[in-house]
Amino acid sequence: SFSVSFANGCLGPWTQRLVSSPRYRLIVADTIVTMAGLKDLYLIAYNLACCSGWAGILYVALPVVVGALLTDPATIGQALASVYATADLADVLFYVQTAALLEIVHAALGLVRSPVVVTALQVGSRIAALFAITRSPDAQAQFGAGLMILSWALVEVPRYLFYVFAIVSGDATKKTPFPLFWLRYSLFAVLYPTGITGELTVFLAAAKDSVFLNAYGEQYARA
Repeated sequence: SFSVSFANGCLGPWTQRLVSSPRYRLIVADTIVTMAGLKDLYLIAYNLACCSGWAGILYVALPVVVGALLTDPATIGQALASVYATADLADVLFYVQTAALLEIVHAALGLVRSPVVVTALQVGSRIAALFAITRSPDAQAQFGAGLMILSWALVEVPRYLFYVFAIVSGDATKKTPFPLFWLRYSLFAVLYPTGITGELTVFLAAAKDSVFLNAYGEQYARA
């Protein structure tokens, strides 16, 4: 074949013997296995870190909302509006959501099988909402902020944990715990609409916030 002829023409006899030797093939195979192992270790560490970050957000945010539901359901809107101001939540939210940009890199490098364009669009919309809420006091203090944050966290904790079990077990469908599998593919039906609703309220609040608009020039704040 052409490839064999090309290789024979470009490689010297010694190099050809080396490439075709069983020892060389064994070294290549060991290298591939090692690289695959390092990739899996990295992805496990990444997913565990992100899962921990989102779990931390739930840990501090859920009591605020659940407490309002149990004491006075009429104040649920105020509770959601206060979620972003909960101690340390804003910093954790910023770092853990920004870390999702690496998912675009993972897809581009082939570390995961996710489509690059779809991943970029999904992560990009989150980053845009994060940018708006971190720079707009009005966006932070309305019910949609809490709705968005809780929706994101409730989706991401089982998603990242599911990925960890899928990597460790080697089978995302048959060897992951069924409750986790169910949560991974069922929660989004409710939480994606609530998350998008929260994102829209963040964008709308930021679009009317003079503090946010002044960051781009006084002419935008006066418009």
